Amino acid sequence: MYNFALDAEARHVLLRCKTSDRQQLVKFFQALADDPYRRGDFNGTNADDRAVEVALCGRFLVTYWSDHAVKQVRVVLR
Repeated sequence: MYNFALDAEARHVLLRCKTSDRQQLVKFFQALADDPYRRGDFNGTNADDRAVEVALCGRFLVTYWSDHAVKQVRVVLR
């Protein structure tokens, strides 16, 4: 089983958003952890040239990648 991990900015955004958005995002993050091979709406690379998936969740763009070595889905919000 995988877990999800949020970067500092994602945690900050999550804490600032309204309850309904927060619930929707956490549900989405858990779905990613349940299916770490899930494809996003599109893919790309981040500043470190890491291959990432990008998905729309409500009004948020969620960037993520799976770190299979530690069984985590790493999540970035912008």
